[in-house]
Amino acid sequence: MENLNDLFEKELKNLYALEKQMQDTFETLEPLKPKGLKACVEKLKKRNTSDLNTVQEIANNLSINPGNTVDSVAEEMLDNISEISNMEAMPSKVKNAGMVASLYRLVSYKTVNYYNVRRMAKAMNMKLEARQLRPIKVKNADIEYQLKVLARKKIYKKAAK
Repeated sequence: MENLNDLFEKELKNLYALEKQMQDTFETLEPLKPKGLKACVEKLKKRNTSDLNTVQEIANNLSINPGNTVDSVAEEMLDNISEISNMEAMPSKVKNAGMVASLYRLVSYKTVNYYNVRRMAKAMNMKLEARQLRPIKVKNADIEYQLKVLARKKIYKKAAK
């Protein structure tokens, strides 16, 4: 990498990988309870499809081939989410707490990555791309907040009993 444009391209490819890996993981998740957690995951799934399409569109417009990039940090978090989802012997209240913690970590990571790529686009005067990335950052920050509220008000308290 020699300049910000090279870094932007690499980071955009990582966003694509992140979205693709999330999509693959969410397809295999066991149904979740309680309602609040289930609603957050459903929002994440819906956002994921939209976000993936946006990243793909930006890459296409800039003639960037995302290839088969893998985001190793996301991969570890998503493996953890899958593992927790499939643990049948784990008490449901502990499982819910584990899912909230893992999803919160993942969404925070995603939000920060979108923030960074958007800032790079703005610095390089890529106005269209920066505009396309802004709603993704904002909407994921909203899901992040909902997970935080869930954790603070319900999930962790139930798991502590």
